[in-house]
Amino acid sequence: MNLKDVDIVEKFDDASFRQIYLEKGIPCVLKDRSKHWPALSKWNEDYLAEKLGEAEIGFSDAGFSEPGKNYMSTTKKMNFAEYLEQVKLGTNSLRVFAYNIKYYCKDLGADIKTLNIDMKISEFFCFLFVGSKGGETQFHYDIDMTHIFHTVIKGNKTFYLYDKSMSHNLYSHPYTVRSYVDVVNPDYDKYPRMKALEGYKVVLEPGDTLFIPTGYWHQVVYHEYSVAVSHRSRNESKLVFMEGVFNLFIMQLFDRFMNKLLGDSWFRYKERESFK
Repeated sequence: MNLKDVDIVEKFDDASFRQIYLEKGIPCVLKDRSKHWPALSKWNEDYLAEKLGEAEIGFSDAGFSEPGKNYMSTTKKMNFAEYLEQVKLGTNSLRVFAYNIKYYCKDLGADIKTLNIDMKISEFFCFLFVGSKGGETQFHYDIDMTHIFHTVIKGNKTFYLYDKSMSHNLYSHPYTVRSYVDVVNPDYDKYPRMKALEGYKVVLEPGDTLFIPTGYWHQVVYHEYSVAVSHRSRNESKLVFMEGVFNLFIMQLFDRFMNKLLGDSWFRYKERESFK
């Protein structure tokens, strides 16, 4: 695999960002977009437990993508304060995935300010992500086909990023936005086309905002307890917007229905098609 470093943008300029990264669909790390956020100094475990501790939240693990009753849904629900205690001990592989703090916890939402980027970034959809050391998010691209701005608040983690043109080298499954390869521990015997992959690798630290263009594949590895949030911005292309609508309201529902109906045999069919 050919993995390049992601560009680090220290001094942000809207025109340059649009011309170099947005229009060309190239990821980058913005270093100065969240420095004014109260969350960077306030979001320790005690504060999160105070604001969100009593909430019962759905958590995901590796089974999120496996066929069966938990396919594409949360694995377990528990009190968030209890989860934080387990995470601090490094004994829980469950992750908080896309929990909308602007809707469910306005106090936390108030600690996240605007990114000050000349784009239509949704202020209502601000999603929380939490995971412990050793956690991983399996390869996927975001189903709604939006641009993503992912900002790390605590901890650090690695992103592996690939343009959608690399789908055939990632053995992407039909009727989904998922791939079941592992670029951290690649199996070239089973997936020989992975050798032709070209992409990016970047380690994010607190205060870093990663710009993920529409349709970019990504796998995430947690190196320690980490807290982050993501904002979304709609792609300006009407065709891409309609693809996102189709993915959400037709393709995803069909895939879930077929999983309930056929289970493992549906998964094996998609796997065979991915090799074709």
